[in-house]
Amino acid sequence: YEIAIVTAGEGRHHTAGGEAAVRPGSALLIPPNQWHRYSECKAVAVYDCFIGPEVFERDLSLIADDTPLITALARGPFPSPQRVDLDEERLAAAINQLDALGNDIRGARLTALGHLLMLIDVLAETWAPIGPCSRRSAEHLHPAVADAATLLEASPQLPWTLAELAATVNVERTHLVRLFRRELGTSPIAYMRQLRQRTAARLLVQPRLSISEIGTQVGWHDPAHFARQFKAMFGLSPSAYRG
Repeated sequence: YEIAIVTAGEGRHHTAGGEAAVRPGSALLIPPNQWHRYSECKAVAVYDCFIGPEVFERDLSLIADDTPLITALARGPFPSPQRVDLDEERLAAAINQLDALGNDIRGARLTALGHLLMLIDVLAETWAPIGPCSRRSAEHLHPAVADAATLLEASPQLPWTLAELAATVNVERTHLVRLFRRELGTSPIAYMRQLRQRTAARLLVQPRLSISEIGTQVGWHDPAHFARQFKAMFGLSPSAYRG
């Protein structure tokens, strides 16, 4: 991940999903290997911090459910860059943590992780997810939606059908679709597809598995189908994303 915080100047930030103005306090959370650039820059200064996805899988796994932002980061790369707007006080706090993180990066790992957590905590105070990168906490969801979403998140690679999922949570199929759309803004099958896409993206930045093995692991055994499904979310083929 890249966390880019604009500390001075103004300009425009471009991603595959569009563009937006940036100014001091604009904090950008960029998923691994996603294209972005700046334009129309007027004295823009950007503070960059790069974090390997394995930090969330390994070091922060025990607190993955503590805040929505950590949960979203731990579940896999966002489908699109995220933005947080910081006021002057939060911007100063974020810069302090970045300075401390940079000074401690070669020192104690726990100290560096502490500064990273405090930085994420600053960002989490005003973060609101853009796109299908997170879901509401289970206590605020309809029980059938919470149960179905939990099943999909635990095993997105299984060949779930709408009928099987609805039967498992004891809800009629069309009613489950209506509940999902109301609560999560998407259908159960589309939610499963997003989970597979994000899981594949997380695995692609780790070279230990081949692209075909990753496709199989997330439930897409046909490489061509895997490539089409992956490109639909990230705009790149799996091989281009990994490259």
